[in-house]
Amino acid sequence: MSFYRKITLLLSLSILFSVMAIAQKMSFTSQVSGSTVGIREQFRVTFTISNPTEALDFMEPLLKDFMIIEGPRQSNSTTFVSIYGRNEEQLTVSYSYVLQPRRLGTMVIGAAGIRTQSGQQLSTKPIQIKVTAQNQGGNRDDAFTDDIDKQMAETMRRRQQMLQQLFEEPEEPQPLPIDDIKGLTAEHLDENIFIRAEVDQKNPYVGQQVNVVYKLYTRLKMSMSPTAFPALNGFWTQDIKLPPDSPPVQENYNGKRYNVFVLKKAALFPQEAGTLALDQAKAQGKVEVAEYIGANRYMPTWVDVSLESPIVPITVKPLPAPNKPADFSGGLGEFTIATNLSNRKFSTDDVVQLVLTVAGNGNIGLISAPQLALPTGLSVIDPEVKDSIVDIMPKLLGTKQFIYQISADSAGTYTIPSMRFSYFDISTNQYKVLHTDSFQVSVSKGTKPKIVKGDAIDQMKDIHGLMSSNPSFNGSSVPLWRRGFYWGLYLLTGLVLGLLLWRQHRKRYKEQHADVFKQKTANKEAWKRLATARNAIQHSKHTVFYEEVSKAVWLYLSDKLGISLSELSKENVAQKLRFKQIEENLIEQTLALITECEMALYSPVGGQQQKQQTLEEAVRIIGIFENQFKKK
Repeated sequence: MSFYRKITLLLSLSILFSVMAIAQKMSFTSQVSGSTVGIREQFRVTFTISNPTEALDFMEPLLKDFMIIEGPRQSNSTTFVSIYGRNEEQLTVSYSYVLQPRRLGTMVIGAAGIRTQSGQQLSTKPIQIKVTAQNQGGNRDDAFTDDIDKQMAETMRRRQQMLQQLFEEPEEPQPLPIDDIKGLTAEHLDENIFIRAEVDQKNPYVGQQVNVVYKLYTRLKMSMSPTAFPALNGFWTQDIKLPPDSPPVQENYNGKRYNVFVLKKAALFPQEAGTLALDQAKAQGKVEVAEYIGANRYMPTWVDVSLESPIVPITVKPLPAPNKPADFSGGLGEFTIATNLSNRKFSTDDVVQLVLTVAGNGNIGLISAPQLALPTGLSVIDPEVKDSIVDIMPKLLGTKQFIYQISADSAGTYTIPSMRFSYFDISTNQYKVLHTDSFQVSVSKGTKPKIVKGDAIDQMKDIHGLMSSNPSFNGSSVPLWRRGFYWGLYLLTGLVLGLLLWRQHRKRYKEQHADVFKQKTANKEAWKRLATARNAIQHSKHTVFYEEVSKAVWLYLSDKLGISLSELSKENVAQKLRFKQIEENLIEQTLALITECEMALYSPVGGQQQKQQTLEEAVRIIGIFENQFKKK
């Protein structure tokens, strides 16, 4: 063999082995079904490992901008290729997700990684996804049309939604580790949902402000309703009005993050010394917990729950007895006073107003009127009282006015003396006394005679003198039974009695046939709620919109299918609809609409157009149901 032929053979073998080595080299790539998607569209992202040579660990990407509908789903495949006549086996391992965007804009799918047992690491590059308000069309997700059973896919979707909604932050939701899922079972219910009362003062003085907030803490998806609010006996209470549509806030408590709902907020002022109790707030409803089904897997399930807040004791101290003024007003806090007289020159015909204004922070509602001691010749009646509250927490801030009406019995010059206002200063733990200014007034004689007590009897005689003769009554001589109004009264009485009997009969009939009446009025009630939802779109009320759409669909199905609210669930609704031979496609669309509303309440995305589409979908579904129920 010549030298050149040897060189050619060696080069050919080198190229062959290089190609084979390249073919066997491990690689890690990513692929998405579309780089531009609509806010309501689902799409697939796949991470593929080609030619793995040893066991490895898959490190999931950061998907904080997306809802995980399914995944990660692992699949393995083996192919045979022929390279220069040599058959080679190639193994491919894939991890795929089905995702849906959370908001508009440019979102990022984080890098995924793999680590082999020998320590080799590979990672993909982050992928940018453009999210638009309009759907891009086409079938971007074949997750529910392949060999996966649809019912299992729905179960997986519900499970993932539950886990995401429990702990996600409103802006930056985080995935829930498997260790946390184990803590969301029914056995740990008391740790995951409860009511507690927060107080800022447990050892106040009598009359000192105590702020209390009753909160419901939850790490679970829930449907709860308050059943009893605390009576707060022994306290003068100033309630704080809560916004009707306030969302929950995130709060860390005992090292865990909760969604927190405020049930009641009030400023309390104890009325007596001793031990008083902040009694319980109560709520009932259903919560969704994780149920272990084996193989390190958990499924969501609803359970009934009743909640009660613990009783909080408040030890109330009496005010210090030493140096307590005899004319103590009952005020605790920090106050100032001011007075104003409407007129310093008036006649005996006039009445002037002296207004004493107490301003500051403290128990303004419990302050009593200071005593006004007038000289002989001036008279006053009990003052009119006006309260004005500016703020309640952390300290009740406002003013209280005492309006004294003063009149003069005779002309002359008088002095309206200074008034004392005493209160207990919480900041210094001391009693303080404030004094108002005195006023010099000049009273002239009026034109009207003054009435003194001795003239009262003479005035009564004058009144009696107005009726000195016996009255005469001239009635008609026509008999009563011949008058028209006599028979009209009989007719009117009969009509009223008949109406009352008819209403009683109708009420009894409704009670006996409640299910029938609910079915008849279900459509009307649903349209009312959808009208409210349409109004919520116009006023940008996100939570109200999805609540009303959800209630419209849920309560419509509850009435039409005869399912009580305590048993109302997606499974029961689907079962009843299938029993009535409703098309499976319509059932799936209904459950998807309910799920969309539930998700939107926890992760608000989208704008007016998306809400309009949701509203139209609800109108369409209820309309179809109404037509089909009428035929059956």
